[in-house]
Order: sequence, then structure tokens, then C-alpha cells
Amino acid sequence: MIHRTILVIDDETPIIRIVQAVLAGNEYTVFTANSGERGVEMADLKRPDVIILDRYMPDIDGNEVLKQLKGNKATAKIPVIMLTSENKIKEVKKSIDLGAEGYIIKPFKSGDFKKKIDLVFDSYLKRQGG
Repeated sequence: MIHRTILVIDDETPIIRIVQAVLAGNEYTVFTANSGERGVEMADLKRPDVIILDRYMPDIDGNEVLKQLKGNKATAKIPVIMLTSENKIKEVKKSIDLGAEGYIIKPFKSGDFKKKIDLVFDSYLKRQGG
């Protein structure tokens, strides 16, 4: 079994707890950051396998965080999944165009959420030749 690390960047503590509950204990170790700035720092420090990123945060917009992550050579190849209540096609497309590999809309079902994370991770592994 492959052990996976995930960084969750979200300013809402209840969402972080839900994501931890869904993923922790499976084959995942979950790291968290409650701001965009801290998330960028944690991504560079921990180099997770996948990043789950909230679209709207008070300090830095999720799309700006995404730009920073994709613009940093050390974190550019880490798959990012946006997790947000934003469901307008224009906004979803914007995040995908900036490099997000997936988009999950809140509220979500825990089984669907885990499947999406697994799919993105498995796709990433295939691209890396692993």
C-alpha cells in the first residue's frame, strides 16, 4: 500500500476536520494550514502528494495561492484540488486554467470526496511513471 500525504488549505476549521476524518487512517497523512500564506509555506516545507485548496480565504484568494504553488519549481507538479462552494462554470474553468487538477464543490459526500482524491493521486502517479 502506498502512503500518501495531503495538505489541506482552508480557513474553515469544520471543513478541515471533515477532510481529516474522511482521509486520516486510510492511507493518508493529512497536514493542514488555515490560511493561504501558511499553505504556501507548508507546501514548500512538506511537499505533499496532493493539495486540497479552498477557493475563498480571507488573506489570499485560493486562485492566487494556486498561481504561487504552480509558479514555484518545488511545488509546481503537486496536484491541486480546489474545494469550494463556488460552482459557477466560469470560476471553475478559471481554477482549472490556472493548473488545478480537480474541483470539488461543497457540500460533498465523503465517499465521492475520497474517490476524487484517489483518482487525482493515481493520475499523478501515472504521469510520473510510478
